[in-house]
Amino acid sequence: MKLNIFLLMLVLPVWGYGQWAAFTPDFGDTIRIYEVDILNENQIWAAGHRIGVKDDSFGPQETDSVYITRTIDGGQSWYTHTVPLGKRPVITSISALDSNICYVAGVTDSKRSKILKTVDGGKTWTDTFSPDFGLGNNFVNYVHFFDFQRGIVQADPKNGEFLVFLTNNGGVNWVKVHPDSIPNPLSGEFGYSADAYGNNVWFNTGDGRIYKSSNSGLSWTVYQTPLSLLFGHSFADSLHGIGYFGYFTQELLPIEMIITNDGGISWQPLNISTLGDSAAVFGLEYIPNSSYIMLNTCIGNITSGYFATWISPDRGVTWQQISSGENIHQPTFISPTIGWGGEGQQFAHKTQMFKYTGSPLVGLFSGKTLVQDWSISPNPCVDHFNLEIKSDKTESYMLLINDVQGKLVYTESFVQDGTTPVPVNFGKLSAGNYVVTLLSKEGKAAKWMVVAE
Repeated sequence: MKLNIFLLMLVLPVWGYGQWAAFTPDFGDTIRIYEVDILNENQIWAAGHRIGVKDDSFGPQETDSVYITRTIDGGQSWYTHTVPLGKRPVITSISALDSNICYVAGVTDSKRSKILKTVDGGKTWTDTFSPDFGLGNNFVNYVHFFDFQRGIVQADPKNGEFLVFLTNNGGVNWVKVHPDSIPNPLSGEFGYSADAYGNNVWFNTGDGRIYKSSNSGLSWTVYQTPLSLLFGHSFADSLHGIGYFGYFTQELLPIEMIITNDGGISWQPLNISTLGDSAAVFGLEYIPNSSYIMLNTCIGNITSGYFATWISPDRGVTWQQISSGENIHQPTFISPTIGWGGEGQQFAHKTQMFKYTGSPLVGLFSGKTLVQDWSISPNPCVDHFNLEIKSDKTESYMLLINDVQGKLVYTESFVQDGTTPVPVNFGKLSAGNYVVTLLSKEGKAAKWMVVAE
């Protein structure tokens, strides 16, 4: 059971950040995006609904409408429909297969779990589980399809056993995995969220445990993590994953993170003091097939932030803030250059979808070193410096200045012809050492900068 409660429109980006471009589908309401699923650079699905929001907590709200939206042209146009889950719906998972077929998992206030399927882009929906089948009123946490025929559904325990159902015919029929193939839950244990990579599937629980299947859900093992509670996890491949605890309650709690390099068998705590004493995790994504991790956080007020996007290039050892201001939930990537996120519920504007813009920030995730000869002068400096890049071509760049804790203090995007120095006026900063990172599509490089008294 997750504790995260919960027409055709032509639209253009209304505004953007260095890392993200924003799009505004017509939801007809201000909602919170709960799930994003990416098929390729053009086809993206997302789902969400309205919630009750306070400064420091989320809660359910009377609503009949779950909204699902999709684009087939990389965000230039969006097709938005409602999903008939029922009263006070909680959407927990979506799994899209192409521009028309998508599955949605969710629960109503009557604790009726549903797995709905659309084959026409969200216009109409059918329930793939009959009311008297084994899913019943058990909280469904996850639906995922490995291909057009093979799928999995995971739900909270019934009669002392976690529920897992499999289909081999596109959801026409479901078969319950025998309890002997799934380790027993602890007393009162329930599921939170799940992730899949290839035929590997993981789901985490309210007791800080990770269940893993290496054969698409046929059989399972379970491992205890160092945390007593896991809110979520993300895997980059079959071996490398990250888990976390950190969300809004009546007061902000310290974020805790753990990392695995053996597919979830063993976990080690991460030192994340760089991120601050307390924050909410709005999204965490291990970039597929890379060593990079993206983290979206909020400190302070849910609706006004401070919102920040962080990356770790080295599997969580070090962290660097790369932007601020965008309220991004559920960042989702299928490659280092194709990523999307949805917005948390806001009141100052309509709900937005965010696209990772890639260039020049593709250099962040490429793992490549920028080979251009470049320099900053004077260094030490006070409130500005000149950036010189020796190159024989005109190129787009981004400049980040971070303090020694990784917090972003200045950013700028520019185009440089390789001959003209670029003046960088970063303003008043406390005296000390800072890291200047230069990025292009070719890679990244960093230098130390000293701000004098």
